[in-house]
Amino acid sequence: MSYFPIDRPMHLAQRANKLRGVHLAIVDENKDGDGNPGYRVKVKFPWLNDQEKTYWARIAVPMAGKDRGTYFLPEKDDQLLVVFEHGDVDRPIVIGAAWSKKQEWPEVNESAKNQTKMIKSRCGHRVIFDDKDGAEKVTVVDKTKKNKIVLDPVNKLIKIECDGDIEIKAAANVILHAKTLKMGTKDKLTMKSKQFLMHAKSSFGFKAGGDITVSGSQCTINVNNAPAAQVSGSGTGELGAVATEKAKDQVKEKQAAAGAAGGGAAGGAAGGAGGPAAGGSGGGSGGSSGGGGPA
Repeated sequence: MSYFPIDRPMHLAQRANKLRGVHLAIVDENKDGDGNPGYRVKVKFPWLNDQEKTYWARIAVPMAGKDRGTYFLPEKDDQLLVVFEHGDVDRPIVIGAAWSKKQEWPEVNESAKNQTKMIKSRCGHRVIFDDKDGAEKVTVVDKTKKNKIVLDPVNKLIKIECDGDIEIKAAANVILHAKTLKMGTKDKLTMKSKQFLMHAKSSFGFKAGGDITVSGSQCTINVNNAPAAQVSGSGTGELGAVATEKAKDQVKEKQAAAGAAGGGAAGGAAGGAGGPAAGGSGGGSGGSSGGGGPA
């Protein structure tokens, strides 16, 4: 690879024979105004005699296609690595970038293990890949460092932190599946819907340190497989007319069913015991009456 000190000018004859390698360039402008927005930058070569002349350079990227690909446009004053198509100085192609003392790297390899990889934007947004043994994770964090997403495979955890609001919006369904689902707030929990349904296969409880208020145009409480419904409290409780009458009806139905079952059993027992006794008594009476006939 041909190498020239970046600050040392090179004569035209020497340049013509040495444009086959990789050369350093500085970004002079990154807004293409010649009808090719977004994929070229204007560069200058400090090692040329004419350091004021600039050239539009295309950018090589890992993937490029119609309305797709990777997009990382170099910033002004970035130091780039450039090659020339067929050695033509007027047809440069950017193949990479290099840090310098003026533009230092965002992360320092403090050990020989090279455990951190990073993508960092100009304002400070970062995607961090931590490969430390036993503490591997992927972090996406904004410039404030207060809003982040952490993928933690070691602890089987996905963590989302936000300094403000978190909004989840779907045109169809939002479905949550978990062994245990916990929700907690420091202030207030509000749920609002056209229809609200809650179902528990076993027990279902409400508990409050203060008041519990249930209101609606109609309130129905159905108690199955129990002879009565019970409402208790340390203070005063009140049920409205509709709820009271419905509860009374349910209790009466249970009591009537229990009474009918008990009455049938008692009647059957009485009939079975009284039949022979009554017959014997009748026979005795008849015999006595017959004996007195002739007399």
